[in-house]
Amino acid sequence: MKKYTIITLIISLILLIGSGLMIWLEGRFPILHIPRMIIGSIVVLGVPGYWITRWTFPVTENQQLIDGTDEKATPGDKDEEIHEIDGLERFVLSIALSISSVPLLLFYVNFLGVPLTVWSVYWTIVGVSLASMIATFFIERRHA
Repeated sequence: MKKYTIITLIISLILLIGSGLMIWLEGRFPILHIPRMIIGSIVVLGVPGYWITRWTFPVTENQQLIDGTDEKATPGDKDEEIHEIDGLERFVLSIALSISSVPLLLFYVNFLGVPLTVWSVYWTIVGVSLASMIATFFIERRHA
């Protein structure tokens, strides 16, 4: 696995564990309300969509953070793969996927009879993120 993938995996796991700890400790320490809201917003709006994006569009060797050229590849150009996206597109897609996938999954969790609480929302986000992380690991191992 690439060094970049391991670093983002560790950061995502730290954010998920940190938000769970803040939810658990907020009843004892009300001062944690503001940091929990900030970290929780990052977790809800970023982590699941980022890993879904990494799963569907794996990072390639020649990927750039921001594409400096506006030129499109010609149909005869075999050097550039069609499914590559740059960092800005990945960022926008991760936010959009998080905004669309988390409420949809929570709707289905509630439809199955699980009441929507802070913990059910947290564990749904953790489940989606972990499933996408595992899928990303297997996809990148296959492309390596």
